[in-house]
Order: sequence, then structure tokens, then C-alpha cells
Amino acid sequence: MMRPLHVCATLALFILAVGRIGAGPPLQEDRERRDKFTADLKAALAAETTAAGKAAALSRAYQAVSSPDVRRLVFEHLPAQPDAAIDRFLDGVLTGDADAGIRSLAAKALATRGTDQCLPALAKAAATDKVTEVRMGCIVWKGTARRTATFGIAELANRYPKLADGAAKALRELTPPADPKDAESLADARTQALYQVTRDEKLLAPFLERLRSKDPKVRESGTGAFRFFKLKVAPPELVKALSDADAGVRSWAALALGEIADPKTVPPLMAVAGDPKQDAGLRCNVIHSLGRMKAAAATELMRRLLADEREAVQVQAAIALYRLTGEKVKQFPAGYKAD
Repeated sequence: MMRPLHVCATLALFILAVGRIGAGPPLQEDRERRDKFTADLKAALAAETTAAGKAAALSRAYQAVSSPDVRRLVFEHLPAQPDAAIDRFLDGVLTGDADAGIRSLAAKALATRGTDQCLPALAKAAATDKVTEVRMGCIVWKGTARRTATFGIAELANRYPKLADGAAKALRELTPPADPKDAESLADARTQALYQVTRDEKLLAPFLERLRSKDPKVRESGTGAFRFFKLKVAPPELVKALSDADAGVRSWAALALGEIADPKTVPPLMAVAGDPKQDAGLRCNVIHSLGRMKAAAATELMRRLLADEREAVQVQAAIALYRLTGEKVKQFPAGYKAD
């Protein structure tokens, strides 16, 4: 697992190996092509009155371009209403696209927008999706859609509670990856997703045990793992990790606590954020979490931190303040999407 920075790249959680970086098209040309594609797709969808027609329009747009960056735009315009025709389109992408990033988008869409018939498709992808290239702009690496599909099973069960037993069965049947390094953390994802479905507290025990390890790498993997259980209450061991001797453990704990958003953790997070003796990266992660949690009690602290001696802290405080109050101050980074 990567050492977290004050801007955490969750993308790294499913990267198998960073690949080559090549030259991309001119920015203006690329922007114009994307704008035209979006406008044409919107028009095509508006002209259709049935889900089947919209699915056909999506399929035509998807097949008309080869660039993964442009194809990703299709997923921004999926109908909100679940329908079997849209399921079929997404299932075709999940099983047929050559780019693992696009397949992951299809898996996520099936989980969040699909009908209650999507479980077999997600279970198959979680078990068997192959390693292929992922392209984002000029960056290329290797990955799969297995992790996204695994969590998609839990998401689908959350939307359709009647699927809970089948989802739990599908997750239990997933086998550990052949890769001993498990670069996508698929074994953890299986347990995390299973907990989301069953809320079986015994599933947390191995991760709590990691937090007690003498090896900081093990403790670090444990703190990071708690980002993905969708807990409502933060374990005391995780709160204690904010003061761990290892910087990586502290930073992942800060991010995990922000994911859990337990109101009782606001005071200890504020104490770290306001302490100038703490590492700036840790403070930035803590500030990020307080903003993510919409912790109103931290509003005045964020205002004070706008004058912090560390510029990175000022910027994160400005972003958090915007999330808390809607106010954009001069330290807010231009073009940053905080919503």
C-alpha cells in the first residue's frame, strides 16, 4: 500500500503496475472532441422515449469511439431509472471492453443503477475479470475490474435487500487471487464487502489484530483497510492509531476516520489538525476528513488554519471550509471540484 500524501490517490488501490507515459493529443483538440461527443450523446438520448431506445443510443455512442477517455463520458449520461435494457448494455461492456478502467465503470454502474438481476454479472466479474491495460490520458497501467465488482455485489445487496443471501454466498465463493502480493487487495475487498452485506462483527477481528501488530507495514494496511467497511462507529483502536509511532499509520487512520464519519471522532481529529507540531501531511489528511464529515464544530478551526505557516494546510483548510459553509476564500485552489 502506498504511503498516503495530503492528497490521497485512491486510484493506487487497484493499480497493478504503472506503465508507460506517452504523448496525448493537444488539450484544445481533445476538449473539443469530448464536448462534441457529449453534445451528440445528449441529443441522441433526448430523442429516445424508451429505455431500450436509450440503451441503443448509448451503445452506438460507445462503439463509435475507441478512446477510453471519451468512452468514459458514456457513463456520465446513464438513465437513473433501472432497466433490463441498460443492464444488457452495461453487461456487454463489462464482459467485452479491453480496458479494465471502463469495465470497472460498467461494474459500478450495474451496482448503483442496475436492476435486481445484476448479481450474476457482478459475481462473474469479481471472480474472473482478467488483467488488461487501463488508460487515463497519457498514463497506462495494468488492472482488473475485480475489486470494483466485488464491492458492487455489496452495493447491489444494499439497494435490494432481498439479494443479501445470494450476495453473501457469491462473496464467500470468491477465491484468493493467484498473485501472492494481491496488489489490488482483493482478499481484503472480499471480506470488506461481505461485512457490508452481513454486518458480521467477526469479520473485523483480523483487521483489528493488524492494528496491534509490531510491524508498521501491517498496522498501515490495517488502518487503510478500515476505509472500506462502511462502518458507522469508529473502533477505539483506529482512533488510537492517530498517535501511532509510524507516519503512514497515522495518515491512513486519519483518512479512514473520515470515511467512517463517526461524530465522536471529531474532537481528536480537530486536536491533530490544530497542532502545528504535527506532520503537515497528517494534518492535511485530518483536515480533509473533517471537511468530508461536514464537521460543523471544526468551522472556526478551519478559519484559523487559513493563516497556518504551511501553505498546504491553508489550502486544505480552504477546501474544508467550503465543504462546511459553502464559502470560497482566496486560498481555495482555482478549478478544484470540492462538491
